[in-house]
Amino acid sequence: MSSGGGLTAEPIRILLVEDDEDDAFLLQRALTKAAPGQFEISRVGTLDAARRTLISSPFHVVLSDLSLPDSRGFDTFEKIHEADPEVAIVVLTGNDDERLAVRALNEGAQDYLVKGKADGQSLVRSMRYAIERNRSRRLERDNTALEGEIRARKLAQERLERVAAQLEASNRELQQFASVASHDLQEPLRKIVVFGDRLRQRFDGQLGDQGNDYIERMMNAAGRMQTLIDDLLEFSRVVTRARPFVPVDLGEVVREVLGDLEVLIESKGAVVDVGPMPTLQADPTQFRQVFQNLIANAMKFQGDGAVPHVVIRAEPATCAGSPGWKLTVKDNGIGFEQQHAERIFAPFQRLHGRSEFGGSGIGLAIVRRIVERHSGTILAESSPGHGAMFTILMPAEGDAAVTAA
Repeated sequence: MSSGGGLTAEPIRILLVEDDEDDAFLLQRALTKAAPGQFEISRVGTLDAARRTLISSPFHVVLSDLSLPDSRGFDTFEKIHEADPEVAIVVLTGNDDERLAVRALNEGAQDYLVKGKADGQSLVRSMRYAIERNRSRRLERDNTALEGEIRARKLAQERLERVAAQLEASNRELQQFASVASHDLQEPLRKIVVFGDRLRQRFDGQLGDQGNDYIERMMNAAGRMQTLIDDLLEFSRVVTRARPFVPVDLGEVVREVLGDLEVLIESKGAVVDVGPMPTLQADPTQFRQVFQNLIANAMKFQGDGAVPHVVIRAEPATCAGSPGWKLTVKDNGIGFEQQHAERIFAPFQRLHGRSEFGGSGIGLAIVRRIVERHSGTILAESSPGHGAMFTILMPAEGDAAVTAA
């Protein structure tokens, strides 16, 4: 058991470990006489009894002989110290054992007394000194541990600052790349398109079928390149052009997205079933992108002649151990193998050829990046021919009022 702290008004509890009855009697009488009522002394005669007593009861000081029936020499001190590393220990020794006492001091004992030379006052001083020295050692040890923790936290903070600086530099580089992509890459691309159009208009009758086919392929490739550049810019701007979070009514966001997709929805005869949606702290423009991409994908990835049916729901859930929301977008499309559920979120990854379904393959990568910027996660579940369901887990970040969509 751990010893008490510094000196208090309560009696100082001493465990006297001494097998000699006479020596034990003299020590107890000297302490009691020198400081009446200040000490509460318990006495045992063996190391085993001392260990059991220390485990079951707290003491301020152990006053122990080094020579006991079941232990001798420095081993006695070591085993008492093991039984309660926090208790102060004063070693009792004979004249010829002082070297063992000094060794005990070096290993953690607070003081030692030579039998026959200690009077009542020296015993009292030794008990008080042992308690104070033990308390000082604990404070020093705690201070050392605290200093180590402060150093570790300082190093961690410095590492965090370095990572933040690297991230800021990376974002700047990404922004610069976005600028290059929007100007330096698009300018030659525009020239390809312009001169391709001129070539087709001016020399249409001279090119023949093969020439016209080459120009058509060139123009299609330029169009795909333009789409890739635009999508890559959109992907980079998830962070570089992000807006502060504000309360966003997701029901209103979904209504706006459905309004934008009204022509597509009507042309396919699609049914979109939207349940009550929450209001969350979010970037409204980015969450509009999330629903735009997920709903548009649900319309796109359908079998021939199929009528899209999209179900959008929200319900309270736990996100990273805190209250949050689970948002789901489920469709009845062609689906995909579950083994590709992670791959579909990578930029420019496609599960189908361009001839089957258009697009650059970056829409879901943008969705994941937006969700992660909002401290959320997104998962996909699917099987071929049975549609897909996208689940977004989002922290609530305060009160989230449920509104009708």
